[in-house]
Amino acid sequence: AKFVLTHAFDMCSSIKQELETIICDSESTIKSAVDVAIAKEKQLHDKETVQLKMEHAEATLNLLESTQSAVSANIMMKLNTVMDEIDPEFKAQIENMLNTYMQSCLTAGKALQSDLDQMKES
Repeated sequence: AKFVLTHAFDMCSSIKQELETIICDSESTIKSAVDVAIAKEKQLHDKETVQLKMEHAEATLNLLESTQSAVSANIMMKLNTVMDEIDPEFKAQIENMLNTYMQSCLTAGKALQSDLDQMKES
């Protein structure tokens, strides 16, 4: 009887150890699978974020360029309409302001284009 009880206890102990090993392995497998899934989702999210940033940069660049042209054409048209009626010094100030505006638009456009090129390369 003592041998049977000892044998039964050893079997139970052995089964418990196997069960603990299986649980530990399954927890490790689950953690690994979750980590892989999280990494894939992060990669997809990052890719979508870059794509949205590129689309936004392109739209902003197009808007900047069209606004720059429209403002310049509109001011020059109005300036030419009243050319004879305005003071040459005032006209020079307006042209100076327009040139400053155009230069800042150009600088912003170049910076935006540079950022866009960097995003496309990566």
